Amino acid sequence: MRFLKTGNRGKDVLTLKIWLNKFKFRDDAGKPLNTNSDLFDVSMRQALKRFQRAIPIPDTGKFDKKTQKELPNYNPDKPIQGVGYFINPEITPLDKIEWSGLRAKGITEVYVRIVNANYNQFGSDLTSIVKAGLKPFAWVWQGFSYTSYLTLQGWNMVLDMETYEMPKFYDEIRGIQNLCKANKRTFILCTKADGWDGDQKWSTLQGYCDYLMPMLHLQDYGMTIESLSEYMQKYNKLYPGKIYPALETYKSDKNVVAKSNSDLMSEVNAVKTYCKGFALFRYGLSNY
Repeated sequence: MRFLKTGNRGKDVLTLKIWLNKFKFRDDAGKPLNTNSDLFDVSMRQALKRFQRAIPIPDTGKFDKKTQKELPNYNPDKPIQGVGYFINPEITPLDKIEWSGLRAKGITEVYVRIVNANYNQFGSDLTSIVKAGLKPFAWVWQGFSYTSYLTLQGWNMVLDMETYEMPKFYDEIRGIQNLCKANKRTFILCTKADGWDGDQKWSTLQGYCDYLMPMLHLQDYGMTIESLSEYMQKYNKLYPGKIYPALETYKSDKNVVAKSNSDLMSEVNAVKTYCKGFALFRYGLSNY
């Protein structure tokens, strides 16, 4: 199909309208598009932007090359977004977890804390995680030495790199990236929140990983839901489809009490329009 924008007419415009209606991408008033007209109007632009944000890709409101590439791959029965879940085996023994239960609740991937001292002890857990339909990630910190072993075994990688001296670790980060690429694994780089917590060098790091995961802990930074939404909107424009935020499931590092479901859902709703997935960070909670 050709490049389309507001003001264009034609059969291809009508075809795209029908497709957007089929998958319930509405205009800003919540109305389906008018298929009695072949005009690319304002309502169509609004509906197309909703599709673009759902993927997510830049919401240009135009049927550009990026949108044309993504449209044929859209599957409404497949979750658009990943939902990750951090698990520390020292707090929550993995043999106590019903992995299929997590999947049934909407979790799509798990990040299991693995250290140098126990890197080769999770083979059976990996099998159980994959069998349950979850994507397995090894959650490691700087100085981890066994990325090659884990990626060959089947683990994807989350590197937790919370530092103010990021350039010192570029070689380590790129080494993990290369191993993940070689073994066709996903690599997420977890950092402090760029902008809220200094310059995290994302302009460089975005080329060293599949996703950047800022730890967007509202109360620790004194931020609001509005701040969270503005943050995600800003950074998704800077690095489209690259931001995969981590949301804290407890009130703050100084107040380790679980947030209410309504509070947590407010944060989820603030970010989900602008990302391919998000993670629930629960390191401070002791109960599974």
